[in-house]
Amino acid sequence: MAFRDIIGHARALGFLRGSIASGRAGASLIFHGPGGVGRRLTALSLAQALNCPESPGEGCGSCRTCARIARVERGTIQEGDHKGDACEYTGHPDVHLVVPGKNEIRIDEVRSMRQQAQRRPFEGRFGVFIVDPAERMTPPAANAILKTLEEPPATTCIVLIAGDPAALLPTVRSRCRLVPFHPLPASEVAGALVR
Repeated sequence: MAFRDIIGHARALGFLRGSIASGRAGASLIFHGPGGVGRRLTALSLAQALNCPESPGEGCGSCRTCARIARVERGTIQEGDHKGDACEYTGHPDVHLVVPGKNEIRIDEVRSMRQQAQRRPFEGRFGVFIVDPAERMTPPAANAILKTLEEPPATTCIVLIAGDPAALLPTVRSRCRLVPFHPLPASEVAGALVR
């Protein structure tokens, strides 16, 4: 789904478009607000906007790259210490979802993300890492991500999704830009349904 297809959130989208246009897209962001208002959808749309070859900066929502980013699948880790944990992933090698396995995001997952963030993107222009929900990071995991949040590589964008940023460590919040999401007004929802 391209930015233009997202209903509401004009301020958040304006900020993201401005960041991309000014070349400051490689950043650490916290998308915060109530669940179900489109925080993850917007994070995936941001990944499309950063990597779409057809409509750079906006995302077309229909090319092969955008389709692969939008394709989020669920699975189970098959080996290692986290065998049996739930996982989610996109169909694109440069867009990563970090989700809780057994109710928490552990330090091993954050360390793996940190290593991947230091590498150049494989196919696209940006590596995008979406941590959802970020409140589920254990304190050691949150501390392990601090350096990467403070100085992400120029071709890396990290999006932490949280219901309430106060639930995150102050050191995590201080290293990220806060992007608020609010419930949609009934009139916007009604207009979208009519369209």
